[in-house]
Amino acid sequence: MGSVGFAGDAGQVSGLPAWARHVCASRSTTLECRTGVRASRSSPWKRVAWLTLLTVTAAGSAMPAAHAQTTVSAADKATARNTATEGIELYREQKYAEALDRMQRAQQLFQAPVHLLYIARCQRELGQWVEAAETYRALVKTQLESGAPDAFVKAQSDGKSELEELQPRIPRLLVEITPADAPELQLELDGKPLSSAVVGIERPLNPGRRDLTVRATGYVEQQRPVEATEGELVQVAITLEPEPVSPQPVEAVTAQPSEPSGPPPRHRTFLDTVALLLSLRLGAAFPAGQAPGALVNTEREEPVRVREFAGTGTELELHVGSHFLDRWGISAFLGIKSFAAKNVDYAEGTLLHTTGKPSMATLGISVLGGSRRGRFGGFGELSLGVLHGFAVPSERTSRGLVPINASCSVTATTSGLTGRLGAGLNVPLYARAIHLTPYIALEAGRATSIEYKGCSTELRPAAMDTNQTHTTLSLGVGGDFFIGGVP
Repeated sequence: MGSVGFAGDAGQVSGLPAWARHVCASRSTTLECRTGVRASRSSPWKRVAWLTLLTVTAAGSAMPAAHAQTTVSAADKATARNTATEGIELYREQKYAEALDRMQRAQQLFQAPVHLLYIARCQRELGQWVEAAETYRALVKTQLESGAPDAFVKAQSDGKSELEELQPRIPRLLVEITPADAPELQLELDGKPLSSAVVGIERPLNPGRRDLTVRATGYVEQQRPVEATEGELVQVAITLEPEPVSPQPVEAVTAQPSEPSGPPPRHRTFLDTVALLLSLRLGAAFPAGQAPGALVNTEREEPVRVREFAGTGTELELHVGSHFLDRWGISAFLGIKSFAAKNVDYAEGTLLHTTGKPSMATLGISVLGGSRRGRFGGFGELSLGVLHGFAVPSERTSRGLVPINASCSVTATTSGLTGRLGAGLNVPLYARAIHLTPYIALEAGRATSIEYKGCSTELRPAAMDTNQTHTTLSLGVGGDFFIGGVP
């Protein structure tokens, strides 16, 4: 801010009332009434206060008697002066919103170009460039009276310069709408009404993101985001789309209720889900584990590995049971395994020469659960063999107990319990009726007794510990057949 335009020395100041000239005349040389501010050692806010005081005072004396400002009371002038001083300080502290409020209030109380200048500056800093430009224009167009204070003249000059700098930076908006004659056209910018007269005309716009909404009778509402960049022309072309034509209402025809042609539908019950289940499995069997020594040898009391007299074999298994709730099944099963025979020749005792294939037979109960019937998935199975036998037919030749080359045929059979854990896949082949079931299972059994058939008492093995566990790993493929059950 510059000087307020006082002439003469501290004792002869033009443009001030007598009391103000008296104040200047009575001040020491540290007060420069010519400029209306204190010397440089005074604080900035005090200089602003003095400037505002002298500006408002000078303006009040400079206005003609017929001007509207003559109606402003002394209290309003004082309030305007204090409010403007506070607003300028807030502006310098970059508190632009608060400064704008103070300067606008000061202008309402007492109109002065300095107020307009700072109002425009605050609006500019707050991004209200369009409003700032209009305030600058109002300042530039203000008619100053002859002999107006220098502060007024300088405020107007600064406003003109700042307007010329701001004007090219303001973004512009150009809206084009098709069809141009859309009825009852309405525009909104950031939710505020926008005159339809601006269509096809450049309109100044504050920088930043804006939301443009266009409505017209018979057309679908259109919304467009607008990104206003400094100094740029933002062009928005909108083509309105007609609203879809609603179908004409058709008079409803009440249909006469017809007699039901059959029994009403009913919900599935548990019994509806029950089906007969038949399963047949074929696979390879790999024996392992231990067998009682008495099963194959009269001399060796320690357990014998099953692989010593039985090799890889085959298995065949049949299940008969029921399937229910589309996922679960329970069945009785019979499984038969036949293994390749191996000869065992011990250095002492007897020579075991197998005369037939070692075999196993199991009768038990199986419980399974898995994916829904008729869908691809998997299943798990848990089985218990309540009757289990392991038979080894062989020919024994004595080497010490009876004369050399004495021999006989004997079949040793163990009996006991087995448990099995299995899993596999359900692959539907024919809707819900047939499933292909690749599977893997591990079975473990324990002999609780041994029975011998054949040979004399001398060549039969003595009773020995039978509590040995043998296992079988099975890999194969099966087929499940379902009969009945409501989908």
